Amino acid sequence: MRANSIPARSTGIAAALSLALVASFAAGTAAQADTTASPDAHTVTISPAVVTPGATVTVTFDAHWPTPAVGVEAYGVSEYNIKDPAGNVVAKWMYYMPGDTGKQTATFTAQSLGTYTITASWDVVTWQNWGSGLDCIFKSGYFIETKTFDVVGADVTVKFNANGGKVKTAKKTVKIGQAYGTLPKPTRSGYVFQGWTTKKNGSVFVTKTTVVEAGGTLYAKWERPTKYITVKASGSKVSFGKVATIKVGKGNKVVLKTKLTDSAKVDVVSAKLTVKKGSKTVAKNKASVTLGPGTYKVTTTASYKVASVKKVPAKTETTVIAKAGEKFKMDCGYVYGTETFGNPRYFTYHGFVCSSDKLTASIVYTSITCIASYQVTQYLVSCNVAPEGLPSGGILFDSKSVSSGFINGVGYYTPSADITGTVTTPATTTTTWSKAKSANKSQSLKVK
Repeated sequence: MRANSIPARSTGIAAALSLALVASFAAGTAAQADTTASPDAHTVTISPAVVTPGATVTVTFDAHWPTPAVGVEAYGVSEYNIKDPAGNVVAKWMYYMPGDTGKQTATFTAQSLGTYTITASWDVVTWQNWGSGLDCIFKSGYFIETKTFDVVGADVTVKFNANGGKVKTAKKTVKIGQAYGTLPKPTRSGYVFQGWTTKKNGSVFVTKTTVVEAGGTLYAKWERPTKYITVKASGSKVSFGKVATIKVGKGNKVVLKTKLTDSAKVDVVSAKLTVKKGSKTVAKNKASVTLGPGTYKVTTTASYKVASVKKVPAKTETTVIAKAGEKFKMDCGYVYGTETFGNPRYFTYHGFVCSSDKLTASIVYTSITCIASYQVTQYLVSCNVAPEGLPSGGILFDSKSVSSGFINGVGYYTPSADITGTVTTPATTTTTWSKAKSANKSQSLKVK
């Protein structure tokens, strides 16, 4: 078989030729690689790397097809595809050697915003002395390369509203379809900056990796500085943290909250704050309180539950698992067997196995002899032996097909005495929770 007889324009040629050459290798010595015929480079060039919708992208594929040495033949295929940002293949090409040149240029019009991916693969096979009766020298290679280009929209302006604070950067030019990039960080006395949102009191944040959909205004989101009184499980009760002084600065405020910590024994359900300034009640049973400068009496009231754990150890009991005279099913089969024809018909089974959920293990017989009698549509096979180590009683099998020593069916065992066994109840742990309990602590707090 010569190179020109290989079907043209087929994919996966390296694998196909590998199979075809096995017979040639078997007749000669081990194959050797023809390194002089290997491709020396594989490149994909994209121009430009960033475009707007509707623009044309030029892609240059250079397979650098190998130049075979004297007496060496080569065949190759190059495949290229472009996937849009959603992962759909929107364009593809295929080139071959010999026939096409190793360097090809293709154009593509991009429409969707986002990142496009170009994947290029080269499948090259070279061989020498194939079909000449001499040793065949064969080499195959598979190469793959991936590159990307971005499709972006028009330039738009984004303004930054500090929303009560200050920001040095008033606006920024960004491209639709690309990320916002670095965003400024505003400042506001007595507040903590949370991030930028698209609405004045919005909850959806914009970050540097968020993709721009349109121009507009971004608003700073602020939150008062927050301090916590901890309420945590301690033994079978709860303990309270201490907050004596909070510095916020003149005219500023702080948010006071509770932070709960459970344990395996104590579930801290909730904690509320009651705050007084002098004789005036500022807040009563609140989850959070906003406080300005001043001296306060803060009472934290917690609701909690205590666990009661009961462990029951494993227990093993002896019980009757099968009563005398009570027939129960067994699934039976054999490894191999022999038969003696006549009436009655005898079967000798070797490696005979029976199992039942009544017993703790399968029963294995090295060799037993059974009698079979044909009744209407099936054989009744009676072995008249007890499972090893168990009371006598015999096993009776129902089998619709008994030939050449074959039997697989349901067995019935009737013990002549009770069969006892052990039943183990695993250890258990149960947890019950008390009714809700209450605890509180009052402390003085100075905000300045």
